[in-house]
Formats: sequence, C-alpha cells, structure tokens
Amino acid sequence: MDMKGRLSFLRILGREFGIDHEEVAKASQAYLDIQSIRKTDRLLTRSEQTLRNALKPHYERFFERIRSLPFGMHFLVGVRADLLASFQSLKHNESNDDTLKTLLQQWFGIPFLDLERITWGSSADVLEKIVHYEAVHAVPTWQALKQRLGPGRLCYGFFHREMPREPLVFVQTALTEQIADNIDSILEDPSPGSVVPKVATFYSISSSQKGLSGVELGNFLIKRVVKEIQQHVPSVTVFCTLSPIPRFRKWLVAQMNLGGRGLLLDNEVEGLKGIMGNGVEGSEGDVVVGLKEILERQWWKDERVVEVVRPVLMRLCSRYILLEKKRSFAFDPVVSLIANFHIRNGACVYRINWMADTSGKAMRQSYGMMINYVYKLEDVESNNQRYLLDGRVAVFEPVHESFGWAVGEVGKGGGRAKL
Repeated sequence: MDMKGRLSFLRILGREFGIDHEEVAKASQAYLDIQSIRKTDRLLTRSEQTLRNALKPHYERFFERIRSLPFGMHFLVGVRADLLASFQSLKHNESNDDTLKTLLQQWFGIPFLDLERITWGSSADVLEKIVHYEAVHAVPTWQALKQRLGPGRLCYGFFHREMPREPLVFVQTALTEQIADNIDSILEDPSPGSVVPKVATFYSISSSQKGLSGVELGNFLIKRVVKEIQQHVPSVTVFCTLSPIPRFRKWLVAQMNLGGRGLLLDNEVEGLKGIMGNGVEGSEGDVVVGLKEILERQWWKDERVVEVVRPVLMRLCSRYILLEKKRSFAFDPVVSLIANFHIRNGACVYRINWMADTSGKAMRQSYGMMINYVYKLEDVESNNQRYLLDGRVAVFEPVHESFGWAVGEVGKGGGRAKL
C-alpha cells in the first residue's frame, strides 16, 4: 500500500480491533462475583485468565501472528515507523503504538540479539546499509568506508535473528593513543592502526530502524563492545566518545531571541562591543542582538572575531550541557538515539572541543563544537543510578577548563544542575 492506504489500515486496526469494553465489563463482573462468594481457587484462576484475555486487544493477536510469518518482524517494525510518523492523524492508535512498542521491547531483548563485527569483508548489502543509515558523519565514498573499517578502526552492530543482515544499531570506534579532540583526526587519519592504542573512541552510533524508537539497544551495544575491546585489544584502558552537540545552536538562538538577559558576563559584553564597532553602545540586550548578527555570518574566518567569540561560545556551551535541564535531565540528545544517551548510560562529561567538526552540518548545529564523554568503567553503574534517580550529571575529575565556569556555577547553587 501507499502511505494513504497504510494510514487507512492503521485507523481501522486501532478503531475496530482494539479492546472489547463490553467483554471486559462482563469478565470483570464475573471475577468480582466469584471472589465475593469465595469459590475455589481453580474457578478464580480461570476467571482471572478470562479477564486477562478480555484486556488483550485483538490487534495484539494480529501482531503476534504476523511475527510468525517470513519477514513478519521486519513488517511490524515498519508498521510502528508508520505509526510514529503519522501519530497526530491517527487518533485511535495511541494504545496501538503502546502495545506494539511493548511487544518490540520483548522481541528485541538481549537474548534475541547477536553482536557482530562489521568489516570490509562483510556482505555488500550490509556495507550498503552502513553507508545509508550512518546518521552522524556521512560516508562520502567507498574508500572512506574502507578506511573506517580498516586498521585501527572497529565497527560493531546488533543483528536480530528474525531480521538477518539488517544492522539495527551500529557503533564506529577509533583506536588511538589519546582522546581525540577533532573528528578529522579520526576520519582523515592517513595511517590508522600504526600505534599501540590506549583509547577507544566511539565517534558515531546510528540506528537503522525508526520503528524501534524507544526500544533501548544503543546502551546495551556500547557495553557489549567495551567487553569485546577489553578482550581483544587489552592495551586499551580508556573508553570515551567524540560526540556532536546537535541542538546547541538552536538553544542559543532561542535564548538570544528572548532578549538574552543574563546570557553574557560583563567582560564578554565589553569584549563583544570591541568587535562590533561604535554602533553598539547600549545595554546587554543590544550586544546580544549584535552577537546574533555576527553568528549568522561566516565569523570563523575572521581571527579577531574568533578571539572574542570563542570563550563566549565555549562558556555558553558548558552552561547548555550542565546547567540547562528538561524535566531534571540534561537537555541535549545524541542525534538519532534517545535523549541524554551517554550520560544516562553512565558516562561522565569530560571536555568541549573547539572547531572539532567544521562540516556545514556541525557549524549549523553547534558552531563546530563537539564533546567528549568518558566511560570510567568502575563508575558507570553508580553514575547511571545517580542520573536516573536524582538527575545528577557526572563530571570527569580533574575538571577540564572548558567546564570550569559551569561547575563553579553548580557549586554556587546556580541553575538546577546537580553534579
């Protein structure tokens, strides 16, 4: 079917094949009647089962039967992708999506997943999917893919036994001597693998199936890959990321559009006035307007402007990562995966890297900045628990200068951050 036909099918499924509420009412009353007259446990158990069956929507049985067919699992993942893409127009399908999501969470549990290393020798269709689904750093050529899968580089993915040769989620890793501070040093290294590696840097993690949104696979993948590297590359003792900051610019523009009150420090205001010329003599708000105009141009090509703007953007980025909260959790997501991915996964914030990615995409998203998260293996579980229970973000010690101001603000009680 085309999209119009699929949406029509999903509406019918949600409207006419859900829970029969009259049947539920009857089963509930029967259960209460049996309980009130203290019938035998056998009758009570049978009545409970009848009630459970009544509470099971008919489309759940449909999903279970579809799964048993060839390519059925792939079809169901596609069905959920359609549900998510058309959620606003499918009024009867909220519970439909909840049911299918719950089933997929069961069917895509760790016992059903296989970890595989993807190499240049992997099947051509798998390699094509790696290129197609790569969401962080596009693969421009086959030679670029070969380099990412060659010496000093690792790529692992989860595969489901009912969706063979379909990398559900995959992570690309660079084995290096030091924690990388820019993506070019990884993507354009002419001789990767020429050193004894001490650091494993996860620089890209991508999901291939929109229908598995909300089904946690990436966090399990990282942990499994760490174990693989520990076993096969024992010289590696540091596990970290080089991650994008995809919504920083959007956040900053929103703050500037609101007037930017409290956005800049006094010394930053004076410094920005110096590069804006005599036309800016007013309040902080006037300077914020001027800063917004500067950032809309190719400011990074003017060294004098960069000298003033760099410390401003670095400080504001540290504020964004540590001090800005959304329902007590860090505001920024890792692109294509669940929000707060690495922090929620138990990593700690390490360093903001200036001009770490100068591609057009990165400049539009974060003014070229990237961030390192470090996985201190002995602290991963405790970091994860503190973040989930109390919203506390772990920061690597000693604190890197790029986070010095933000950590100091937390110490003074600024914002809602907890470290």
